[in-house]
Amino acid sequence: MIIYKASTKHFIKIFKLSDKYSIPFIYPTDTIYGIGAPFLNFEANKHIYLIKQRDYKKPFLVLIGNLDQLFMLIDESSFTATHKKIINKLWPGEFTLIFNAKKTLPSYLLDKGKIAVRFPKYKELTEAIKVTFPITSTSANISNTNINQNFKDILNQFKNKVDYFIYKKAQSDVPSTIIDLSDSNNPIFIRNPKNYKIEDLIK
Repeated sequence: MIIYKASTKHFIKIFKLSDKYSIPFIYPTDTIYGIGAPFLNFEANKHIYLIKQRDYKKPFLVLIGNLDQLFMLIDESSFTATHKKIINKLWPGEFTLIFNAKKTLPSYLLDKGKIAVRFPKYKELTEAIKVTFPITSTSANISNTNINQNFKDILNQFKNKVDYFIYKKAQSDVPSTIIDLSDSNNPIFIRNPKNYKIEDLIK
């Protein structure tokens, strides 16, 4: 088991180890602790389903480190000026946005041809992602149990299941807000823990 204090250098090291050995990692974001893996590493992401006891029909969201990486994931032909306007207003930040996905992506990233993406507001994390690759993300808990933000509790729960941990006091105990933008003219909240109004976010 490896535990590192959060830094860009340590994020990069863990991401590369995860990809090399196909092992997921637990890490802090600008919202809650996540469990993730390199976005195209099938075996590492398969392990996450087993570790979390997660329904295989539920895909993971993807964290990116810059907007260039967004276009590795989405169907560019469906990207509109409205999408660009919304992204410029909400990113980087706590908002997960759903787009029409590239058809070549693995199934664990897709839900009916759509993909959920977030550009976090956490410099050390995004700098590491930018120079490595996008990573998957889901809450660091067993599915259908409460989200726990105490690192010691997370470590105790997963120490026999996860080999790589990155520690930092989380910035929030509230998960990201999720907005479906697959139809940019009709944005829909999928998860709205802070009770935002669409018109306030994208007007």
